[in-house]
Amino acid sequence: MTNKVIQLDQEPPEKRLALLIVSERYSKGKYDACMDLNNKIQSRINRHIKIILLGIFMIFICNLIAAVSLWFGVVFTALFLCAIWLSVTNDVKTQMLILDEAEENLQASEQINQLIHAEIKNKAMEIIK
Repeated sequence: MTNKVIQLDQEPPEKRLALLIVSERYSKGKYDACMDLNNKIQSRINRHIKIILLGIFMIFICNLIAAVSLWFGVVFTALFLCAIWLSVTNDVKTQMLILDEAEENLQASEQINQLIHAEIKNKAMEIIK
């Protein structure tokens, strides 16, 4: 970010303002993309939770109806939960990474907005003088 500010200081005022606006829109776009991806992963996690609940219910119903050994049902349930838990854990880790990236993009966008505000303020002061 510091390198970008140094490069922007070397540009003429009109180009600097245009570059700042483009950078702000790019950061906002990256933030929106991260949040969309986060929402998709969240719906996937919710789907996994529904599958877990349905699976547990079906396993216990099958155990009751078929009178299968209790230990077989417990082992099968544990294996099923482990398989689903691993996929949910991976989704949560991915979601955390995406949210961190979105937060960084949002902070960059806010910094760029501050630079744009300062540049517009400088332009206004020049026009007033």
